[in-house]
Amino acid sequence: MTPRFAPYDLRNTKIAFEQEIIENGNWKLVMENNRECYHCQATHPELTASFLPEDFGFCPENLSEESLRALEDYKTRNAACQTSWERDGFIGEAVEWLDEDAVTQFRAQQLGIAGEGESQTISTRVASTKLFGNLTRRDLGDQHLWTHNSWTHVMSDHAVISYIIPVAPDKTLVRTKWLVHADAVEGADYNLKNLTEVWIATNTQDKHLVEITHEGTQDPAYVPGVFSPFTEAYVDQFSRWYAVRLSAHGI
Repeated sequence: MTPRFAPYDLRNTKIAFEQEIIENGNWKLVMENNRECYHCQATHPELTASFLPEDFGFCPENLSEESLRALEDYKTRNAACQTSWERDGFIGEAVEWLDEDAVTQFRAQQLGIAGEGESQTISTRVASTKLFGNLTRRDLGDQHLWTHNSWTHVMSDHAVISYIIPVAPDKTLVRTKWLVHADAVEGADYNLKNLTEVWIATNTQDKHLVEITHEGTQDPAYVPGVFSPFTEAYVDQFSRWYAVRLSAHGI
């Protein structure tokens, strides 16, 4: 991961904002909710302003003409971004260790951003004009990193890091930090609302999804359904990994 994140000089950053929320749901449900984005289009209008759901799977069956055109546009744009980033020395290809033999997990990939392609903001432009490190390009997309209990989004101007901590069988702490350049000045280089509003909204929306899902699993009539091979492959993988980790500890 070192060469991938080195250009962002994340050691030379500061916490611009921190949020802690308690989700009344099991830790595994919080992680699984993050592992699929089929729900994003209908639930996360702020996030999907910049997020490209094609990055995490979609059902190719019975696509409309509009959806087929959007898919082709995505492929063209993504290929151009990856070529441009690699030409400038950035490492963007996906690398992962998520299999059942992984004690801890990770997945990293440089993802494209919709619109202006700069940052996870409503406008899709940078939230901070003071870019990380010695970067001069704003359009570096999202260096995305998963682990088994966190997710991280690093853009040219800011980073969002969430840690997922089990508190009880039915309570989970989601701790999110927003990082900016150490020399960035609030009110001059960045506006706090613009910096944080996407993920504050997304965390609030996901809290609701997790809580109603947890409530549903407690119903005596609840029976788990099958996973979609197109939109829930990572959920399936995570569930299998989780079962293996429980077994490794005699549970």
